[in-house]
Amino acid sequence: MPDRASSYSEDAVIKSPADGREYCPLTLDNGLQVLLIRQPDETKAAAALAVNAGHFDDPEDRQGLAHFLEHLLFLGTEAFPEVNAYSDFLATHGGHHNAWTGTEHSNFFFDVSAEQFSPALARFASQFIAPLFSQQWIERERQSIESEFRLKEKDELRRLYQVHKETSNPNHPFHKFSVGNLLTLRDLPGVSIRQQLLDFFKQHYHAGNMRLVLAGPQPLAELAALAHQHFAQVQPNKGRKEKISAPLYRADQLGVQLHLRPLKRARRLILTFALPAIDDDYRRKTTSFIAHILGYEGPDSLCSWLKAQGWINTLSAGGGISGSNFKDFNINIQLTADGLSHTDDICAAVFAYIRELAAHGIEDWRYREKQQLSTLSFRYQEPVKLVDWAAQLAVNMHHYDVADSIFGDYRMDGLDAAKAQQWLALMTPANARITLVSQQLPTSRCTTLYQAEYHIQPLSNAQLARYQQPPAAFSAKLPKTNPYIDADVSVFEVATEQSLPRLHHQQQELTVWYLQENQFRSPKGHLYVDFKLPSMATDQRLFATARLWCELVMDSLAETCYDAEIAGLHSNIYPHPSGICWHITGLSRRQLALLDQLLAVRNEHLAAPSRWEDLRQTLINNWTTAYKNQPINLLFSELNQQIQPGCFRLSDLAEELQTLSFDEYQQCLTQLWSPLEISAFMHGNWLPEHADQLVQRLQQELPARQADAEQPLMVKQLQRPSQQKQTVRSQHKDAAVILYNQGADSSHQEQAHYLIAQHLLAPQIFQQLRTEQQLGYVVGSHYLSMQRLPGSLMFVQSHDAPIEQVQAAIEQFIQNFGQSLNQLTDIRWKEIQQTLGRQLSVKDANLRSKSQRFWGQISLGEPQFEQQQQLQRIVNQCSRTKWIRWFSERFLQKPAALWLNSYAQL
Repeated sequence: MPDRASSYSEDAVIKSPADGREYCPLTLDNGLQVLLIRQPDETKAAAALAVNAGHFDDPEDRQGLAHFLEHLLFLGTEAFPEVNAYSDFLATHGGHHNAWTGTEHSNFFFDVSAEQFSPALARFASQFIAPLFSQQWIERERQSIESEFRLKEKDELRRLYQVHKETSNPNHPFHKFSVGNLLTLRDLPGVSIRQQLLDFFKQHYHAGNMRLVLAGPQPLAELAALAHQHFAQVQPNKGRKEKISAPLYRADQLGVQLHLRPLKRARRLILTFALPAIDDDYRRKTTSFIAHILGYEGPDSLCSWLKAQGWINTLSAGGGISGSNFKDFNINIQLTADGLSHTDDICAAVFAYIRELAAHGIEDWRYREKQQLSTLSFRYQEPVKLVDWAAQLAVNMHHYDVADSIFGDYRMDGLDAAKAQQWLALMTPANARITLVSQQLPTSRCTTLYQAEYHIQPLSNAQLARYQQPPAAFSAKLPKTNPYIDADVSVFEVATEQSLPRLHHQQQELTVWYLQENQFRSPKGHLYVDFKLPSMATDQRLFATARLWCELVMDSLAETCYDAEIAGLHSNIYPHPSGICWHITGLSRRQLALLDQLLAVRNEHLAAPSRWEDLRQTLINNWTTAYKNQPINLLFSELNQQIQPGCFRLSDLAEELQTLSFDEYQQCLTQLWSPLEISAFMHGNWLPEHADQLVQRLQQELPARQADAEQPLMVKQLQRPSQQKQTVRSQHKDAAVILYNQGADSSHQEQAHYLIAQHLLAPQIFQQLRTEQQLGYVVGSHYLSMQRLPGSLMFVQSHDAPIEQVQAAIEQFIQNFGQSLNQLTDIRWKEIQQTLGRQLSVKDANLRSKSQRFWGQISLGEPQFEQQQQLQRIVNQCSRTKWIRWFSERFLQKPAALWLNSYAQL
């Protein structure tokens, strides 16, 4: 590499032994710190730039400015003034981009086909050198920001967040409104917002405030040259920004109790403790160690004891906001109906457990357990998509030493007992904010934004005294040693070079697929076991029963399997339209033993009536309020219900559970499991004898006699040609519209044609309906496959435009798009084929994605595992003129289309 590229060697960044990428940091002459990543087998390249500027930096009279600037950076620069120059270039070459604005950082990232990396970087870098901030787009993007604000106006987390802001120190920047709206972003007398954008950009968007990651298959020297070529003109380092000096809370904002009345039915208790900033503790991760113990869910734990009292459903520890001068440490508890009347008892139990941890739990062996788990996670770290990796590391570079850009997330150098005691000493009632969330609570105030009703008052002397003593019969204990941590992590020798799953066993009711992984060599594996239950697809009462059964099983296993869970052995049980699937992942050596536990539960599980009632009510509440503030998601759900068998409306499922008794539930379970077929897939660190053992276990699950299996239900075919239109009642005032265009058959050719259509439609519908026409913040299109039958889904959710205007805009867009295809040149067509071909040939990023892909094809009945190759071949051979005729027939002349829209019934 050139001498100027870096003052570090290529091994200056600590990486996992499983990581085959090359890393090299460098610093440009302007002070910009860069991390180069080479992944030779990649077909894409990616970049990410994280800026140490967020909504904390907004001027008091211009709240939301950092977020607004993030939007406008994409909309034209001096070098590339066209508003869509950046997004169109990426879409043309198989890429995508995104960004976010946080409290103290903003992050911008994209990926693109590797051979187009340099011209993509030219467009990306120009945003951080000379953005236009065109007045035309300032006016339009104000509407977009307003739409984004309105979209989340009824979001429960936003409302809780706003109460948090309004009850914190007004001298700390956390109190500021982060999103912005038409009011905060309007022009002020004598001060244009454009000038404030320019001032903000000049002040914060300089090289010293930025961290850049460039990643791709190019040699490191070439990546270094690209960094110099495109980013040397970024404003030079202006030095460090001023530190925040004000505390997050005033003294009168601690030792308080808050009430928040949610819009949806919910019961939650959050204990928040104000701690100092934790960035300088990343090498030891003291708060993670404390959270590991307080959030333990195994036998005799705090969580277990509170569940046994019938007061809580879940407990987690360690979350909460953090920043450069503060850290909130949260203990987050989901309450039962009975728990809402025992919140003081719950708080007393939490404080008693904290005191027990401080007195007896700060021990090296406990820290070493957590350290071993972190080391194992790092050693067998699974790679992620290159663009996601770049975006993550760009932020990490702001928080960690350059050598720890990767390892910093896992590093645990040893227990700092003094710091642990120091922080536990701050976890007291006097330093706490205790938040209760329930519709039953009295409130006295309302936030200015989001209209959240709340109340705040100091903890009473009686409460403070009560919290000094544990509740009656309190018996929670600190965790014992975890037997799963010292599990065998060896990797079996490769028994075969086979690269595709093979059918290991097949009989009438049992099919087992097997593949020993030889690409991602690790001690991990994935085990899928699918219980096919045809009755679920036709009987919504049985489907509701199955959903409740899955919740109860996972709840009953949460305690007994918790040690395995935190040691990296995970299980999930979930219903789908034709059955119940169990997915086990993690260290393969322990998975069959965990499967035995799951199978035993299937055959023997009988929930206690009280716990059954708690989870039944929880599901009813969740289903009743699921789409109350999400009209576009309501329409997606309605589409599935109308087209795909085995999909039911959540409101209908809630009604089924409302009338379901415990005795009938038991009867439904017997009916649910017959007839039964089992399909399984074992993939990862396994040998053929393990597949034999799996077969033996599953054979025992098949009943001796079965009812006759029902024929599988097929996707509902829409009439062609037809344009059906239906309206769905919503509890949200936004207009939402979706257009589903259904394919004629499930052939690979039809799938390939819809993929081409989606590749062309997606950027244009966003550009025209969202950016130019400002119809709404949620605008887009998706390729939609239902049981291999392809289709297209276009959607808009608008705060201001009526349904008729949105529908007319979508219809006009399709007409204009169809006409524009006459200008589609042979050169552009070739680019489309090459870009899609590369996307279809992208290799799996990790073992998980590979397993998911194979399992998806097994579930869809594609045992040749050639779907991607077939689609790639068809795309490469597809005639431009024939595809245009196909599009005209499917979308314009003879569409099979279903329009769904929502109207507000408030």
